[in-house]
Amino acid sequence: MSQRFLSIQATYAHACVALFSEHTCLGALTNSHTSASSHLIPLAMQLLAAHNLTLDDISFIAVDQGPGAFTSLRVALATVNGISFARRIPLVGVNSLDALLFQISQENGLDSSTLRVAILNAYNNDVYYAYAQNHVLTIPSQGCCKIDQLLEFLVACSAEHIIMTGNAVALHRQCIDQTLKNKKIAIVHCDVPAVQTIATLGLQAWKEQKEHVFWLEPNYLKTQLFAVRSQS
Repeated sequence: MSQRFLSIQATYAHACVALFSEHTCLGALTNSHTSASSHLIPLAMQLLAAHNLTLDDISFIAVDQGPGAFTSLRVALATVNGISFARRIPLVGVNSLDALLFQISQENGLDSSTLRVAILNAYNNDVYYAYAQNHVLTIPSQGCCKIDQLLEFLVACSAEHIIMTGNAVALHRQCIDQTLKNKKIAIVHCDVPAVQTIATLGLQAWKEQKEHVFWLEPNYLKTQLFAVRSQS
């Protein structure tokens, strides 16, 4: 029997609820992130009703677990945690940085020599970052730091080809071009992972999950940065 599930994503600009049957999107509804707190549940119920379904008909809920915009992320996770608590519907969290790296790999057919980098806006010139490739940088594969610091590591790495994506690319494009002028840079214009990507990775994780999860906490990578700064 095919798995029917909801995929929920609350980003910097919008909140989206999509209904899936395995890898097929049956429908999606989007609203402004500013009204997500009051509209996420009505959107989900409207979407289910349009297909003659209820919450009892879905196997799980996949949700973008961040990192990302603090308020939108908090609202989305509070909403799905509440639904899960009330109806005992399992949850699957998807790391937004992992989703971006997966997405650009799937869409661009990259070879192993290309360094993939995803960066999201963490405000105040901070970025959430993740990278994946055979070369090993001298920083964790995911984290939060100043954009200048991240670019310094990229300059020093052995990779000649770098592909970058995420909403922080456009925000810091001038700095990226100037600092990485001796690298071959390709930009994929994708602000946040698509709800289809959240669903794909969510379904994959669901099928691999050995125990059901009914509560998710946000990936607040920036709290790690605050902890480091407080010691200096």
